[in-house]
Amino acid sequence: MWQALAPIVRRNIDPLPVLRGMLPRPSARGLRVTSGAGHGRRPEDATELELAPLTGVRRATLWPYRPQRLPDELLCSWLWRVAHGLSAPPKRFAWDAIGVSLIDTDCDVNDSMLDRLAFLSGQSQEHLLRGTLRRDTREPLTERHALARRLILAHGALVLRRYRGGQCLGPIVQYCPVCLARGHTAYLRRDWRFSFEVACRYDGCLLLDRCWQCGAAVDPLAQAVPSDDFLCARCHARLPLAPSLDMDDLAVLQDTIYARIERLALFAAADGISPAATEYLTFLAESGLRGANPANVANRVAAVIEESRRDVEPDWPMRRHRSSRARRDPIGVPDTAVSQAPMPVPKRPPPRHRQPAPHREVPRPAPAADGSD
Repeated sequence: MWQALAPIVRRNIDPLPVLRGMLPRPSARGLRVTSGAGHGRRPEDATELELAPLTGVRRATLWPYRPQRLPDELLCSWLWRVAHGLSAPPKRFAWDAIGVSLIDTDCDVNDSMLDRLAFLSGQSQEHLLRGTLRRDTREPLTERHALARRLILAHGALVLRRYRGGQCLGPIVQYCPVCLARGHTAYLRRDWRFSFEVACRYDGCLLLDRCWQCGAAVDPLAQAVPSDDFLCARCHARLPLAPSLDMDDLAVLQDTIYARIERLALFAAADGISPAATEYLTFLAESGLRGANPANVANRVAAVIEESRRDVEPDWPMRRHRSSRARRDPIGVPDTAVSQAPMPVPKRPPPRHRQPAPHREVPRPAPAADGSD
């Protein structure tokens, strides 16, 4: 019996109706069934059995409000919009819709949970899978930066998450205050979960990864109260009211990283894996653009600016970020040893005091003999 109920429990289905159907039913042969009106009295003889009608099995139905997930929208943002349309708290709604409480919904949701969400929303599981950040996500190559996004998700080290002691504590969701201020059309985009995305390509403002009032991490499915705007789960500050900083140039610079990943992905092996692109993503994850416990926004902006200069000056950044374990200089000394060696300080010559020029007298011409000038 338990072997039969195990697959049902793994699919987050109530096992009680199935268990009730598996129990043996008493035979009605030779028994006289009475209605429920005589509930509480003892049967007169052994041939009389009182049966109470059971309610039917409760089946899940479609949500009354089922918005379509947008092409570049995060799964957590879509669940927040559904909860907002149903006037439900996002935290409680996500728990009831998925069946369990997940630390990072965009990365930890599995196929059975997506099946349940697809049935409740009337959308396909493949369409909802494209809103996640799972490694097996396959989106059509017709979208912008689709090939680079596939490699980034397969690598996994550039997705923003908080870790402590090797365990994930929660997601790091970046947001654009200008985009979130658009009312019912506001949503969170998938690319904002990447570490090198530091500016919004639509509005050109700097992306924020913390609450602008209390500095807490942003998680849209951690809100315990319904609201018309995205709120901070700690201080309930409205995220669209955060100050925005214009950074149009950064949106252009971060596109160079996408372009470089796509160029390296063209030289893929027979199995579809590009060693050059994988090495480049590992190089980014070991620099200031790591996804696990990332640096602050200012340091990541500096790393994006530095990385964008590789197309202009290819040798300049590699001298600084070259790994000592993989690459060495011609004489066999690691680069780290060279960089840590004290640089010789050139000695300045002593200051020279300028001597004044000696005074020279100009001879005057002798007067004429006749006394004329």
